[in-house]
Amino acid sequence: MVMPRYQRAGVRMSGAPQITTVALQESARTSQTLAQSLDRLASFAFSQAEMEAQVKGAEYGALNAPSQQQIEDAIAAGQDVTQIVPGDTSTVFGRAARATALDGLLTDFEISARQEIVSLQTAFENKEIDLDTMQSNLATLVQEQSDIVRRISPEAATKLSASLGVVSNSAYLAAAKDAAKEARIDQEIRYRAGVDLYIRNAEAIVRAGPTISEDGTEITIDQKINTLREQIATAAQEIDDVEFYEAKIGELNEAVAQAKIGVVMDEALVNPEFAVKVIAVYG
Repeated sequence: MVMPRYQRAGVRMSGAPQITTVALQESARTSQTLAQSLDRLASFAFSQAEMEAQVKGAEYGALNAPSQQQIEDAIAAGQDVTQIVPGDTSTVFGRAARATALDGLLTDFEISARQEIVSLQTAFENKEIDLDTMQSNLATLVQEQSDIVRRISPEAATKLSASLGVVSNSAYLAAAKDAAKEARIDQEIRYRAGVDLYIRNAEAIVRAGPTISEDGTEITIDQKINTLREQIATAAQEIDDVEFYEAKIGELNEAVAQAKIGVVMDEALVNPEFAVKVIAVYG
């Protein structure tokens, strides 16, 4: 028996979806956008956490900052002062706490130093110390304060030294200016007093008459008076006062003239004939 033949009936499959390059690119862009969004979200979260750590660290540092006295007591007790300052250098919280504590400590040191500088200025003004002593004490103050802070932070010590250096230099320059002014006033007083003494001595010079120097040279009255005039000129130049020179030269000339008249009158009363010779000498 012949079996019937059957034709192969192929099974038709519905068309499979085509994966195009455009679709792949769009999918990649979507993934990239999602990743970027997640990165931004993570970055924002980290930033917020860092800001929070900074704020809390700063608050902690401000509340726990040691005072200058505590630092000095710790040094006297042989303690490690770096352990007294709160915070660290490895975390956001620690760095904020340390920075704030150091700022507070520097403020404490600077206020204390400024008070000491004012005390030195007062002592100078009251003549309790001289200018050199003030300068030495200012330098010692800045050095000692900076050395203490340097045990904790060399950078903070540099800031403190610079700040105190400006203040101490200003204090010294002001004191030096006052000292120079006072010295000039004292010098002027001495010059003026010296000139008045020259004028008072004019009569004695006139009455003493000509004298003989050690080498046998005669020194006349006019030569002696001219020496006084030169000394008055020097004094006036030192105090930079032309009017003073003119006034005192006038007083000297008047004193010399009156002294000469006095000598002539005295001699005339005692010896009228000799008075004529005196007039020839004194002019």
